[in-house]
Amino acid sequence: LNVSSIYAFLPQNYDSASQTEEGVKKIIKGTFLENGYSDHKDEEYGGSYSKVLMAAAKDSGVNPYVLAATIIQEQGRAGTSPMISGTYKGYEGTYNFFNVQATGSTETDIYVNGLKYAKNKGWTTRSASIIGGAEFCADNYVSANQNTYYYMNFNVKNPSDIWHQYAQ
Repeated sequence: LNVSSIYAFLPQNYDSASQTEEGVKKIIKGTFLENGYSDHKDEEYGGSYSKVLMAAAKDSGVNPYVLAATIIQEQGRAGTSPMISGTYKGYEGTYNFFNVQATGSTETDIYVNGLKYAKNKGWTTRSASIIGGAEFCADNYVSANQNTYYYMNFNVKNPSDIWHQYAQ
């Protein structure tokens, strides 16, 4: 273990005593998440990604720092992906911050499959997508004892189900 790889084994469970909104703000500093959003259909959290991430953590039981880092990894620091633009043709107003089910052999397939999944889940606001994505991670990985980044991406705990991995 070293400073670069130790976080692969960080537990992904939410701990209200040590995981705070201030900590989330430090993680998202310098990314699109820092600036928040403005959407009259999504005002519950005041356009604050840090508030949405904390709500998602409390609801799902997943570490908000891991959620923030995963979104940054999936969407990039600038957050310019069509998966979170809300403007992709045929899927306007649909968001998939965690790229759940975003698979395919072409960019179009990837976007359509991910946004189709999000639309079917009702992820029609940014906050719904983040909270729903956190629940997806909780239900499919953290509660399945794949509660570290390493175990989520490499299912070595149950080799007979090698395909139960977040990153393919």
